[in-house]
Amino acid sequence: MIKKSQRDLIYANPDMFVGPDWKGRKWDNKALEKFLILLIQYAVDSSTMNECNVLKVWIKSKNEIVIEDNGIGLPITPHLEPPHTQALVKALTWYIPTGMPTTPFFNEYGFLGSFARVLNILSISLRIDTVYQGQSYTVSCSWGKIIEPLRKQTDDILSQGTRISFKPDPEIFPSPVFNEESLKSELDKLASKFPSVIFELSAGDMD
Repeated sequence: MIKKSQRDLIYANPDMFVGPDWKGRKWDNKALEKFLILLIQYAVDSSTMNECNVLKVWIKSKNEIVIEDNGIGLPITPHLEPPHTQALVKALTWYIPTGMPTTPFFNEYGFLGSFARVLNILSISLRIDTVYQGQSYTVSCSWGKIIEPLRKQTDDILSQGTRISFKPDPEIFPSPVFNEESLKSELDKLASKFPSVIFELSAGDMD
């Protein structure tokens, strides 16, 4: 029996990440949108302890999106178990099944948690910038691998929080990937659910 890789499992089972409606189906643009909305919900939900009250989404192009929050940032502390890589690096390179995440999980991995590995697998380009305990960090990935290691930044892109710049794999997600009207509708639903959070959506070049 051939053991499937994490990549194969993630490719073949979108229902694990977006719900039973996709059981037996392949990833598509709508599944990706639902996945990103779930990620955004984790960023603003008080249970993840991200302490975010402003979340911005830019549709940078029809095939690239940027999600930025003003929360506490993603933990950069070394993982407790060998090889003691930083928690964010582990999250990007190993899928961490959680069931229902708990407070210790969010303390260790932040709101991104298990979303990180899935984003990395589905990306042609993924960059994460985060400010953790006053220090800025960045890491860049592509097709499931880290291509620019996690490092400190000297020119601070963010004053606080986390920015996720994501361009999905065009072999899986046909262009145009992102639909502004559909995303606006989903963010409006989140705004009703989380009235203390300001949600912003824009399209085109970032300032």
